[in-house]
Amino acid sequence: MKYYIADVDHRNGEFEDSTTIRFKAPDTETANKIHHFIVGTWYGEDYMEWDADQDCYMNDYIAIYEGKMTEIDEHTFLALNMHLTDLTPNNFKDVDAWIKRDAEEKNVIMNTYRVGVYYEEGTVLRIYADSPEQAKAKAQEILSDSVQAEYPDECKSKIVHRDTGVTDVQEIE
Repeated sequence: MKYYIADVDHRNGEFEDSTTIRFKAPDTETANKIHHFIVGTWYGEDYMEWDADQDCYMNDYIAIYEGKMTEIDEHTFLALNMHLTDLTPNNFKDVDAWIKRDAEEKNVIMNTYRVGVYYEEGTVLRIYADSPEQAKAKAQEILSDSVQAEYPDECKSKIVHRDTGVTDVQEIE
């Protein structure tokens, strides 16, 4: 486990201040997620709103930003116990779920693009047949019926072109 202190920065009109927090995380990537989670839920998840123009979370007219984050040793983390509450989440799954919801909400603000992609793959199939011609025909049937790349549901993929072919037929002894 690694130990961190981090700042939650606030701006209320011309008044700016920072609150220092501490938490534990297994690695820096998770620590960044936890820091983001704490900032994004600082006044409660239902009271925070992302402001893309200011690149921060807002609670009414108060702007909340991620400040600096520093890894510290365990001894220092424990010594800060009397001064800073440990804000380590009880469940990292909750953090990941919030991060996902937060990203989805921010996508509402973002533009949506239609992107054409090309995917090429060579595969060797084992086909049982009486002749090379029959093996080739079976392979072509399999290609026409079942070849498709899988994409995340959010992409709402639509096949607009498919190119398949059999390159080679060899008997296996």
